[in-house]
Amino acid sequence: MRRRFIALAPGDALLEAERLMRMARVRFLPVSDDGVLVGGLSHRALLGSILASDGRSPLPLTRWLSETPVAVVMEPDPARATPDMRLDEAALLLVEVDGGCLPVVEAETGAALLVGVITESDLLRVAFDPRPR
Repeated sequence: MRRRFIALAPGDALLEAERLMRMARVRFLPVSDDGVLVGGLSHRALLGSILASDGRSPLPLTRWLSETPVAVVMEPDPARATPDMRLDEAALLLVEVDGGCLPVVEAETGAALLVGVITESDLLRVAFDPRPR
C-alpha cells in the first residue's frame, strides 16, 4: 500500500484532475472530503465525460472542464481495500473492477478514512520483485 498518494476533492475541476492524471501517469484518483473517501475518478470516466460533452455544451471544452467539478463525473462508491486485506483478495478485487487502483480505507466511526492506495504496479512488484524486502 502506498501511503503517499494524490487525491482529489469533489469540488476540484475536471481540468485539474486531467492534468494530475497526466502528470502522475495514473488512471484513477480517489476523491476525498476531509480525508474521507467519497468517490473515485477514473481516466475512462473522465474521457467519457469529455466525449459526451463534445458539442452538447455551449462552452468551449477547456472552459467546460475548468468549470465542471469532479463530483459530477466521479463514481460515488468505488471498490476499496482495507489495510488488513490479504494481497490475493486485493488483487482479485482490482481485476474485477478493472480500475488500476484501489483506495485503502480504515473505517473509523463509520467514515471511510482514506489512508492509502494499492495499484497494479504495487501488486506486480510484490509478486515478481526478486529483491528482498
